Amino acid sequence: MNDRPRLNPTPGEAADGRLTLSVIDDLDVLRELIPAWRALLESTDGSCAYQAPEWMIGWYAEAGRRDRLHVVVIERGDRLVGIAPFVIARPPPVPAPVEVVITAATEPGDYGDPLLAPDDVDESVPLLVDHLSELARSPGRAVAIRRIDEDSAFYRRLIACDDIDVVGTSTTASPITRFADWDDPHDEIERIAASLKLPKQCRRIERNVGPIVIETTTPVSAGLARMAEMHLERFGADDAPILLQRPLSMQLVRSSMESLDAVGDARMCRLTAGDTIASLELGHNVGSRWVGQAAGFDPAMGKYRPGYLLVHGILQQALREGATEYDHGQGVQDYKTVWSTTERTLRSVVLTRRGTVGRAERFMQLCVASWRARSLLTGPVDPERSGR
Repeated sequence: MNDRPRLNPTPGEAADGRLTLSVIDDLDVLRELIPAWRALLESTDGSCAYQAPEWMIGWYAEAGRRDRLHVVVIERGDRLVGIAPFVIARPPPVPAPVEVVITAATEPGDYGDPLLAPDDVDESVPLLVDHLSELARSPGRAVAIRRIDEDSAFYRRLIACDDIDVVGTSTTASPITRFADWDDPHDEIERIAASLKLPKQCRRIERNVGPIVIETTTPVSAGLARMAEMHLERFGADDAPILLQRPLSMQLVRSSMESLDAVGDARMCRLTAGDTIASLELGHNVGSRWVGQAAGFDPAMGKYRPGYLLVHGILQQALREGATEYDHGQGVQDYKTVWSTTERTLRSVVLTRRGTVGRAERFMQLCVASWRARSLLTGPVDPERSGR
């Protein structure tokens, strides 16, 4: 890593054991960091695939190439101890008098937390927050930090900043099934299943449709196309979730998930009844943390509650494989909360200068970020990338 060029390094080298911070703005240079990044991910308890190099670089290769990379790297000597991926948003067609630094890959992803080695958090968090605060103090710039855990040291340090404005923009929650919260997780899962009358639904399906098979390792790419069809059949063209309905947004998800699939972190779970694919759930896992990202079911099978049946099977499989928690993803819908034992609250904030000028920068940030999100989710596929 010593041969990797550093941009904007902190004063002093790490020979004395101090942390150093640098910024990478080149995708090829970022790829060189994959082995160390992957090692940090796998050695950090509670990390998830949204922090994985494969997820992030897969996203950068598609959407990020429309922006400028701003990946914050924190090291102690040659050891990577922190990474926080951002982009500097491409400005809209109408000139905007503000440059927006925004957490990367949160359009298809639920979390934007930086990946930080636990043993170094007391030093890496202040260093990272100081860097982001310095960006926010620059004239004509706003920093949008999206979907971070409100219980994290990073969030607590951010909201304690007293030299810039830190304004909350949104709050979401993810229902969590934490298996250690139950005395007997297997029995509790079965108790909930019985309360939902899932055994009865299984008998109805097998009598009327065919034998049930639940798989948790089916190919991601084939499942994505069928899930998109399920959304369209259920909601119609006007109301179907955008993420899998637009060519560019589907390409973003496919690129990142196939990159995760290549290293064994992605998961497409499927419930079939006879020859019918009744429900699907897209997810991923790193270590003992399983995360669900998107789901769908065949509307013709809706009366049998196939989504609930699939989640039941996934939870039992996660438990068998030694998972400590199942994160159901953003949103507090009944089919998630009925299984959950707690919630993880996610906050989004914008950092700007203080006063009237900061308020103006926040307003412009909102305009730029909204335009960017729409262009990412509904824009055309880059013809140079469409055949990949």
